[in-house]
Amino acid sequence: MNRIKEIGLIVNKLLPNKLLDVGCRDCILESSISDSIVYYGCDLYQNEKKSVDFVGDILSLDLPEVNFDCVTAIDILEHTDDPYTITDKLFNITDSYLIVNLPNCYDLKGIYKFVIKGHLGGKYKFEPTNQLDRHRWVMNVNEILNFYKYYADKFDCELTIKHITYGGGMDSNVSNLFAILVKLLPARLITSSVVGVFRKK
Repeated sequence: MNRIKEIGLIVNKLLPNKLLDVGCRDCILESSISDSIVYYGCDLYQNEKKSVDFVGDILSLDLPEVNFDCVTAIDILEHTDDPYTITDKLFNITDSYLIVNLPNCYDLKGIYKFVIKGHLGGKYKFEPTNQLDRHRWVMNVNEILNFYKYYADKFDCELTIKHITYGGGMDSNVSNLFAILVKLLPARLITSSVVGVFRKK
């Protein structure tokens, strides 16, 4: 199961009235959440389907007087120069829940890419020209957890952590073999990303 579907399941359990998906791109999260949730997408750029409701930098956008009781930020903070100011803003625009997903760059996939291919992937490459869609931060599970705990304390929130691991979508034989191998590995190596669910008290 991919991270969008996993986060959709989390959102559906919380069942907010209005959700703002920051860094929504093609608004794919909307297809994984309940129809009863009013979905708003926010991104730097409008997509081909013209489905982004709020276009621009979240730090400078003047959002209308909409009470978002849930805000999601799925794989966006690692793309930003200043994830701290953005995280502060995300907490300030939600009435109840903030859901953040960050990638573990030190998992097996990342180690394989770095050791065998010599780089972590296209979004981490240092190119002669500026890439707008590039990762600026390389983080591991412990760093992500420390980041989440810091913000839970700063904004006096309840924090729930969900580790998304590899293994979804494989045929049963491969899946069974993978399950055996997983038991032999430290969790930090099989965690592909970490979801932090913050609930304001």
